[in-house]
Amino acid sequence: MNLQDRGARRRGFTLIELLVVIAIIAILAGMLLPALSKAKAKGQSVACLSNLKQLQLAWQLYSDASDGVLPVSLVDGNLRGILGSWVLGAANVDVDPTNITSGTLFPHSGSVGIYRCPSDQTKINVAGGQKVPVSRSYAICGQLHAQGFVRTTGFPEPYIYVRKLATLPKPSRVWVFVEPNEECHLAPLFRAYWDDHLTYWGEIPTDRHDGSGNFSFADGHVESHRWKAPKEKRVGADPGLIQPGGDRDDYNWFLSGRPRTD
Repeated sequence: MNLQDRGARRRGFTLIELLVVIAIIAILAGMLLPALSKAKAKGQSVACLSNLKQLQLAWQLYSDASDGVLPVSLVDGNLRGILGSWVLGAANVDVDPTNITSGTLFPHSGSVGIYRCPSDQTKINVAGGQKVPVSRSYAICGQLHAQGFVRTTGFPEPYIYVRKLATLPKPSRVWVFVEPNEECHLAPLFRAYWDDHLTYWGEIPTDRHDGSGNFSFADGHVESHRWKAPKEKRVGADPGLIQPGGDRDDYNWFLSGRPRTD
């Protein structure tokens, strides 16, 4: 064997060495993927908060241009947004962006994309059995100028119905836009079911952001709130019931952000 052949053999990898390298790469990839996935989820949550910030600004601009009157969530008997509402249609069936662009908030928001959270994986059925992502991920608190086939009076004390921004107590405490969980994608408004003992969520917010849900508030700020109990894929015969433990604490925090006089 000449010297050139021996040098070529020294420069090559053996099969065992190659397998060791592949195994090391696989181990490193396995270590990095969870971190990359977490970073992606964090980025999506930040993008969602940016959407909410822009929607909240549009909400404020509409009110400023309307003598302080808040954008209305105007719904029919099927809880679909109708002409005059901040957004039209229902999130669990809509595929046409005109239900967003025909809403009263769109001239102040100017972008269809900000109506959908990038981490919202909720799908809806369209013709032919095809499933596509929802086009809207957000709803507005049902006590803030909701009209139509909804309750607008008779809220239990201290909760109130608000039509104009000037009559809204403690704007920094009151959330405006919320992300419904997958089962509650529907109306432009987010309802509560009031009963004597407050035992029922009614509609439920999401926890898709690593156990948290994102909110905008009437003073213009946005925040991510970490829940103590699951909000997606809830179990039990009636998932809307408030469950013992952390779910009750979550519900109390949620109620504390509804318009109230105390």
